[in-house]
Amino acid sequence: MTAVSLPGHTAGHTGYRVESDGKTLLIWGDVMHVAVVQLKDPAVTIKFDLSQADASRSRATIMADAAKRHYLIAAAHLQFPGIGTLSKSAQDWQWTPVPATPPASAQ
Repeated sequence: MTAVSLPGHTAGHTGYRVESDGKTLLIWGDVMHVAVVQLKDPAVTIKFDLSQADASRSRATIMADAAKRHYLIAAAHLQFPGIGTLSKSAQDWQWTPVPATPPASAQ
C-alpha cells in the first residue's frame, strides 16, 4: 500500500494505492464530488475544496494516471457501487462501475 498525495480538497488530502498480484486499486477519497459535471470537465471545483487550483490539478493528474494504468478506483460520490474504472473518450471521461453482485448467501 502506498499513500498518494492528492492536495486540494482538504489539507493533506491523501489517496491510497493498493497493489496485489499485478493489479492496482486506487482509493482516492474526495477527488471528485459531482461526477456528471467533473467527468465532462475535471477542472470544475466545489466551494468545499480548500484549494481549488490544487484540487483541479490533483483530479486531472490522478484521473489521467488511473486511466492510463487501468487502475480499479474506489471513491466516494461516484455511481454505486463506488468502485470502477475510468477511460477517456474524445469528449469526456467515462466512469464504468464494476457490476454489483450480491453475496452467494443472498442468492
